[in-house]
Amino acid sequence: MTSKVDNSSDCRVLLSSRIIDKATEMFLTKGIKAVKMDDVANDLSISKRTLYEIFCNKEMLLLHCVQRMRRTRDEHFKCFKESGQHTEIETILEFYRFQLRLTSKISIKFVKELQKYPTVVQWLEESNREKKAEAKSFFEQGIKNGYFRKDVNYELIGEYAETAISDSMENGLMEKYGIQEVFQNITMIYVRGFCTLKGIEELEKMQ
Repeated sequence: MTSKVDNSSDCRVLLSSRIIDKATEMFLTKGIKAVKMDDVANDLSISKRTLYEIFCNKEMLLLHCVQRMRRTRDEHFKCFKESGQHTEIETILEFYRFQLRLTSKISIKFVKELQKYPTVVQWLEESNREKKAEAKSFFEQGIKNGYFRKDVNYELIGEYAETAISDSMENGLMEKYGIQEVFQNITMIYVRGFCTLKGIEELEKMQ
């Protein structure tokens, strides 16, 4: 008789982390629909029952994967900030490079299929809302330091950029050019557009 996984054990925590790592890799490269819970269990040589004792369904597993990805990004930038004084241009470029590395690993199927999971979409929307105050403070500091234009509505720009990314997916541009190239071109257009001459000069020096 197979015993249940001990929810309080270190073993369960380690196994949960292994499952998230493996599932994230599979979701990103194959797409979400193509990955079955059986596939994850088989790749890790664990029983399907054990997998379901930790994650009740695929959407919950996907949610934990997306949350792990977001924490990884947040931890990266926490370390970046703590590594020394950085200008707003340096921070923008670090974010740009981080996202370029990430988009090189993501299949178009993953991006498109993610929208079909309401729990995940809701969590991402709430997480993004929480980041808006931080983004507002960042741009205000960039304006103060002379890197960003003061005649720009940065909240509007952020929402419009998200719309442009979404439209490129719906109109088949991601399939035609790839996620990385779409992100690269859209992001640089917006960044150069809200930078002052001082900001653009700094941007050119660092690229």
